[in-house]
Amino acid sequence: MHRAMHQPSAGSGQELALYLHIPFCQSKCRYCDFNSFAGLSGLIPAYVDALVREILIWGRICGARPARTIYFGGGTPSLMAPAQIRTLSKSLRAGFAIAPDAEVSIEVNPSSTTREDLNEQRQMGINRVSIGVQSFQEATLRLLGRPHSAADTEYTYHVAREAGFDNINLDLLFGLPFQTLPDWKTTLQHAVALSPDHLSLYPLTLDDATPLGKAVLTGTV
Repeated sequence: MHRAMHQPSAGSGQELALYLHIPFCQSKCRYCDFNSFAGLSGLIPAYVDALVREILIWGRICGARPARTIYFGGGTPSLMAPAQIRTLSKSLRAGFAIAPDAEVSIEVNPSSTTREDLNEQRQMGINRVSIGVQSFQEATLRLLGRPHSAADTEYTYHVAREAGFDNINLDLLFGLPFQTLPDWKTTLQHAVALSPDHLSLYPLTLDDATPLGKAVLTGTV
């Protein structure tokens, strides 16, 4: 579950929002200070097993309370095999009273998501996709260390629509090095032209320990 959970009062019946953190990535973005790790995807099976145990433990502690939203975040949850996501979904339904109309979201990166993955995710009940776009400008993507292109993003978006997702979010960053107001306007126009159902817009916050943060501190960027 998310970084820390405080034990709720058992039997209160209050609805929960469940967040599952999947801390694995293909590569670490230059600005990222999240709890995520590149090159350790071999640990995913053991992590899934541990997360299943934790879900069931918290289900007992919470008294199988109802949950209306589930969010697979990261890291890059789409690095998991569909069977692993299905295992986690099954354990969530065993531990909690998941609402029939629950919103179930998964974060995906354009560089690690296939048509087959999206089709299977939709079939297993995931009904919302959040695509990590950050920018539609190639130079900015390279500066951030993103392993995808703007074309990859568009492809992933259209494939998600074809898979049946009618709730798609695009994540975008602003306040980036060298980014002008016209640059940001262009990115927004590009995003809106795709007709997503939601936009998440975040200002870049740099940690001094990240590669990009160090570059700013030394004046390289």
